[in-house]
Amino acid sequence: EAAQVIQILKENFSFERIFIFSGDKDETVKKVAAEVGIDLKNAIGKLSPQEKAERIETLKRNEKGSVIMVGDGLNDSIALA
Repeated sequence: EAAQVIQILKENFSFERIFIFSGDKDETVKKVAAEVGIDLKNAIGKLSPQEKAERIETLKRNEKGSVIMVGDGLNDSIALA
């Protein structure tokens, strides 16, 4: 299901770059990225909630267009704010 959503975002909504920012181990994050169709260079693990928020802010400053984030836990609330 996640791979289908990623494909739809890329094909139907022109999402150019999709990232995974996670607190999980790098190898786990890269495995998930490969399974769902996210470029491995955009799969970054071992991040604290604060580091995720900093990455999101950097993207907001530097990217053209919108930056959208989806979180799956309370620890993502800093980055979602």
